[in-house]
Amino acid sequence: MQINSSLDCNNNNDDDRSKLFKRLIHSQLIRNQIFNLIKIINRQEGAYYYDELKLDFRSILEKAVQYGHLPIVEFIHNNVKDASVFDRILDKSVGTSQLSMRDIAALMRNSDNRKPKPHLMDLAAQHGQLEILKFLHINRTEGCSTDAFGLAASNGHLECVKFLYHHRKESTTATRAIDGAVSNGHLNLVVFLQNNMPEDISKNSLEVSLAGNHIEVIKYLLTNQTERLPSNYINLVACFGHLEMLKSLLTERPDQVDMNVIIDEVAYHGHLSVIRYLLENTAAQCTHNTMTIAAEKGHLEIIKYLHFNRREACPQEALYLAVANKHFEVVKFIVEVIQIDIAPSSISLSELHRFEIFRYLYDRMPENTNVDPSTTRIDMFFSEEHDPSDFDWLKEKGFQFSNMLYFFADSAKSKVTFKWLHENTTHPIVSMHTQSAIISGHHSIVEYLNEVGAPFPQYPMDIAHDLQMLTYLHRNRTESCTIQAMDNAINVGDIQMIKYLKQNNFEIQQNNQPKLFGMQQNSLFVEYNSRLELIKSNNL
Repeated sequence: MQINSSLDCNNNNDDDRSKLFKRLIHSQLIRNQIFNLIKIINRQEGAYYYDELKLDFRSILEKAVQYGHLPIVEFIHNNVKDASVFDRILDKSVGTSQLSMRDIAALMRNSDNRKPKPHLMDLAAQHGQLEILKFLHINRTEGCSTDAFGLAASNGHLECVKFLYHHRKESTTATRAIDGAVSNGHLNLVVFLQNNMPEDISKNSLEVSLAGNHIEVIKYLLTNQTERLPSNYINLVACFGHLEMLKSLLTERPDQVDMNVIIDEVAYHGHLSVIRYLLENTAAQCTHNTMTIAAEKGHLEIIKYLHFNRREACPQEALYLAVANKHFEVVKFIVEVIQIDIAPSSISLSELHRFEIFRYLYDRMPENTNVDPSTTRIDMFFSEEHDPSDFDWLKEKGFQFSNMLYFFADSAKSKVTFKWLHENTTHPIVSMHTQSAIISGHHSIVEYLNEVGAPFPQYPMDIAHDLQMLTYLHRNRTESCTIQAMDNAINVGDIQMIKYLKQNNFEIQQNNQPKLFGMQQNSLFVEYNSRLELIKSNNL
């Protein structure tokens, strides 16, 4: 790529950044130093190796167009002899059967580029760079695509849209442009396009505009369009919680909406202001599902409003769904204020969810409610971190603890829970519990098990999955390891574990037990044919 050397770098029309750019381009020494630095960075990162003799004018040009640096665009236009930098660069995976010879030539020249490059006029239109758009139109022949018009409209660039409309033949259809303007709430674009290129507006763009609360655009369309919005759009606006827009739409067509359906849908989405307006200013009524829906979604303020301002009853199902979805504050309001009876089904359901809800319901259940502590599942409460006083309460109430709870405590990585079970139940700790903690890498639990003299597996280091665990076991246990320890380190892809095993010259015992791991994604077994090859290749 050649550069015209007859260049006046002191052109008064250039800004300071453009002058600096030109000086850098013409300084071969600075240019090569920049690329040497790029080479070092990319070599360290394993990225693409740049050729210092090449300068990617295309990337520079795209950035200049995007950020409005017209002097740089003019400079490249006037001084870079290879005009292909202005061409649209195509994805090499695109078929060529429908391409022009010019496009195919561009594809061949840029066969190493994996990502397609847009028309520069498209880029200028997208970013609202009107002066660059004009320059490219007047001075270049590459033109733009039909996307330019839509991109400018979608991003709210009215002057670019006007220019393309008056000067480019590609802007013959406004379908994408009007949809983009409506979706993004650009009222001035909507007015211009509807006055000059009226097109039908897609259902999707209207829904996006409603979701974005672009009330002025919707009002304009309602006032100036002969075809009104479908009634279900009012439901959408209500569900989005756009109260002012909802008022406008209800004024437009109040008799074509099922208000009761809207109430339930709004309750689901939790928009109290909309519910209050509908119930106080329209004929809308709650259904038997409204309170239940609000309870299911945890919308406490809606439940309070409905309870204190409406006569509809709160069904038992509302409590059940609040429990199922762990909405503790809703549960308390329904029990204490609305005073719904606590059914055994709600207590049974809470066993699988939050301990706080379970304890709350259990302490308040009616005397005639029969819940047998000896048959109630409490396993899930031990799979999360809890204060020991919670477990004390379970013990006081007569709930039963199984030896499987050690595994739940291990899965929660909770030394506190593990310790409580050991000190407050009669279930012994066995080697399987220790093995599980080692494999899972739960160091605090393994340390506790070692402190209390719990039984360990025959070869605990064989199943350590990280260096910290391996080091702890080596320093604090007397068991040896087998070749499986090395295999395990290789399988988890941990070079530091391999080094540690080599450096400490472990006495390798024969282990005829099956391996306790499956092939992992980062396993080094995939890359090497033998342990010896791996060790030699990594200078271990």
